[in-house]
Amino acid sequence: MEYAVEPHIRQLVDTATLMVLADNDDFTWSDLETRTYQAIPTPEKRLHVVPDTDHHQLYRDPEKTRQAAVVCRDWFLRYL
Repeated sequence: MEYAVEPHIRQLVDTATLMVLADNDDFTWSDLETRTYQAIPTPEKRLHVVPDTDHHQLYRDPEKTRQAAVVCRDWFLRYL
């Protein structure tokens, strides 16, 4: 399955945006993710990279999932 987010990034002008990435993601390349993050026009954005993590560890390793969940929780408490 392929998809492209680039055409939709311009819509995030007034939308607080959080991206949580696995630093060793073997499905989505970090340079593409970083480029996408940098293209988001909103000033209310944050990029969080979970260290020493691949794509599946982010979901299967309870500690990695917890790390990402804490970041998401804090973001939601601030912006929702």
